[in-house]
Amino acid sequence: MRKTFVLVFLAINLFVFSQNITDFLPSNAGYFLIVRKSADNFDYLKKNTNLFYVYLEKEGLGLEEYFYSLLSAAGYSSGNVFDERKIKNAINGELLLAGKEFAIELEDIITFDPIYILEKFKTNKKDIFLVWKSKDPEELLEIIASLLEASIFKQEGDIIGELRSDSGEVYFHTGDSFLILGDTHNAVENPLKAYHGEAARMIDSEEVAAKFVKASENYWITGYFDSDRFKIGLGLEYSFTTKRTTLFVNPEGHTLTATMVQENIFLDESEKNRITGYMSTKEEALSERYFGNYLAFFPGDSVSTLRRELSHWFDESLEPYSELADLIVEFTRESQGTAEIFGSVVASPTSFALRFHMSESADIKPELQKLEEWGAKHYNSDGFEVYELKSIFEKIYFLLNGKRLVITNLSSEDYLKHLSSGKELGKNDRYTYLKDLSNAENIAEVFVNLGDIFYDLLGMKVDTALLYTESMEENGNLIHSLRVY
Repeated sequence: MRKTFVLVFLAINLFVFSQNITDFLPSNAGYFLIVRKSADNFDYLKKNTNLFYVYLEKEGLGLEEYFYSLLSAAGYSSGNVFDERKIKNAINGELLLAGKEFAIELEDIITFDPIYILEKFKTNKKDIFLVWKSKDPEELLEIIASLLEASIFKQEGDIIGELRSDSGEVYFHTGDSFLILGDTHNAVENPLKAYHGEAARMIDSEEVAAKFVKASENYWITGYFDSDRFKIGLGLEYSFTTKRTTLFVNPEGHTLTATMVQENIFLDESEKNRITGYMSTKEEALSERYFGNYLAFFPGDSVSTLRRELSHWFDESLEPYSELADLIVEFTRESQGTAEIFGSVVASPTSFALRFHMSESADIKPELQKLEEWGAKHYNSDGFEVYELKSIFEKIYFLLNGKRLVITNLSSEDYLKHLSSGKELGKNDRYTYLKDLSNAENIAEVFVNLGDIFYDLLGMKVDTALLYTESMEENGNLIHSLRVY
């Protein structure tokens, strides 16, 4: 699953910029990202986290060496010598990404790949710009042009030029010590006007943003997002309004940690209290067995969250499975407490299980009747009352045991075999290590056993994992935390 590997591509981070980088921010910027001292942070992560050691060092995947060779090759193809020392100096500076009409997701930030973003500039015209500092911005521009397979075009007297290619154009401006790239002419012109004091700056007009910039100086990656421009893609799906979101990413001990603070607006206290009521320690799950490399806990009655989690295991749009997905939703409407979905996301064939408890007053007779109308086989096996339904591409089993319901693509026999070969969560060292570093209570969790995925895909034994948690403060702010080691 692509989201499982969101941290793989952090090594493609190369750019720097002005000492007062926020001087480039026009007042209408809807969000901005700042990246600092990437070379230092990569060196720290290589030495202190298993994941980055494997990704970057020669003994692992060797992505760092590949990255430098890629840039050097681009330099030679453009007639420049761009050696490793120059590249590291560039990586260790600051970078700014900003815009006003762009919905950005967590994985876009943690996989931060400027070349991928610049490729999107060619087709997505959203007034987005990227700024970095260089002692020789003209040389750096030629390197970027080579990487984008673009030609440099600039008319005499113009301050803004174009990188032209068959797939589109990217606009640019080279200053004395910085380079600006944008997806439109205005995207480059607006930060230039702000930088030269010809237009209002965001930091001068928004006190909250100015305070955020000051507080973020000691972090590797920070972000500030107005309204709902930042999509986290994990945790609870909700319908209330987001005022702003701030992001902080930094190495901490033997982990890389991303923390997002989401300030929300509630029409009344009841909605906030309802979500706060989801907070729990998940302690009862520690004695349960799970199988696979992916595990998510979320409120069972959160329909939109359930649909998103199901999309990991079925078609992403759920369109071919719409009726089945609707029926699963109806079952969970009768649930109470926390639902669990777990399984193996990269194995072939993929296996999963959705598990939850029914409320004491639950009436699922209409849903069971619907299964029988669809031709489901009804029988008892291995202590379960089983409804076996042949779906579009595979069989789906509904396993009832008292008030507990399991929905899975495994037969009752195979489900129990998978559980018996799995681990109790409380005895999973990778989970407990990350859990001990997180808030005791939360609304939702996602645990990804990256070590098992490495072994399944590459045959490499790596002790590494990822844990995402979501919690709510008394003031209604949602705190999203993601840790990987």
